[in-house]
Amino acid sequence: MHITKVRIENFRGIHEMELELHPKLNVFIGINGAGKSSVLDAISYWLAPFARILSGEAYKKDGYAKHKGNDFPAFEIRNGETESKISLIPEGWNDFITLRASNILNPRGDRKITGTRFIYLQKYSWLPYLKRDKDKSDIALFRYFRVHRGFKKISIAAWTNRDFDQRDAFIDAMSRKANFKEFFEWFRNREDLENEERKNDKQLSIVRKAISLFLDTIDPPKIYRRAPLRMVVVKNEKELRVQQLSDGEKCLLATIGDLARRLAIANPTLENPLEGEGVVLIDEIDLHLHPQWQRMILPKLTETFPNCQFIVSTHSPQILSEIHSENIICLQDGQNGIEAFPPGYETFGQTADIILPDIMKTKNRNDSVDKQLDLIFEAINEGNLTKAESLKKELETKAKDIPEYAKIEMLIHRKEKLGK
Repeated sequence: MHITKVRIENFRGIHEMELELHPKLNVFIGINGAGKSSVLDAISYWLAPFARILSGEAYKKDGYAKHKGNDFPAFEIRNGETESKISLIPEGWNDFITLRASNILNPRGDRKITGTRFIYLQKYSWLPYLKRDKDKSDIALFRYFRVHRGFKKISIAAWTNRDFDQRDAFIDAMSRKANFKEFFEWFRNREDLENEERKNDKQLSIVRKAISLFLDTIDPPKIYRRAPLRMVVVKNEKELRVQQLSDGEKCLLATIGDLARRLAIANPTLENPLEGEGVVLIDEIDLHLHPQWQRMILPKLTETFPNCQFIVSTHSPQILSEIHSENIICLQDGQNGIEAFPPGYETFGQTADIILPDIMKTKNRNDSVDKQLDLIFEAINEGNLTKAESLKKELETKAKDIPEYAKIEMLIHRKEKLGK
């Protein structure tokens, strides 16, 4: 299951945009304010009611249930417009399904009528397309990991009188604030069951496997029940509480663990639930990650979760150098609103020196250094070698060991010889 096309109309800074999505990986890039989060949020508004249906929450007759701030509010409508539309074509569907938010004056003009509804969509009419097999036992997943997805505290309270079923895969799956409380409490619950039954828990084993694939220097977490109750990991042969890990390690552990957990719950009959289908949105996927981890994150995601469609945003040239241009969508704010376009050339294998200026439209070095170098080369071309050497010495006090210094010295030496 994946999304094939997206059409967004009058949403925030987007006037009208239509995108054809890759079935496996879509990476949005652009400067701050270019609309990356807007595209992801628009898709999340569309998916949210289905996630709530599948989680067992109430569903209104008009096709949308308002809950926990996940409705499609009127303030998202583009300034000066009265209606916003988000339309998607899911895999297996022939035409757009449109979600509309309106902010229209009633005939008397004394108040506004606000509303959110799907157009031409009957209750549950699309849900069968989420099923991956005839017996309807496995189901596609939706999940949105927003920018605020870190955690400071861990709740590992024991659950009682709670039966786990597929609905748990969709609880808070599209919520506006990342909450990993369910993951950590679920982990404690499954480990308790595992200890009680004295055999490996299948769902827990899947989560441990996924975490190990991404954090190969850290053993999967485990619960210590003796006081104080805590979740620990072993890193470089040292035992640490999960809270003591770096922000990058915590963010990656919680994100991968949560996704693997939800896939395991949603796909009870799959031999490997990591092969379950789904649509996963991740805003700023490079968040808190060292460049080395930025390089590995998308290849490992698509390899570990091969049947999920990932729709992500990034500011990282390291990430772009590890993926192909067919997976990249560039965004910029133009005269008619936010525009989307493909990169100009293949990004896979390119260096940051090329990607930064050509794809991300920014310089790859400090602006004042570049200007000073330009002045030095200009002085050399004019034959003013004394000025060139003076400018070089001035720059060396601020920036040492720049590669261009060797070229500057060579050019000055050549000019001096020609002068003699």
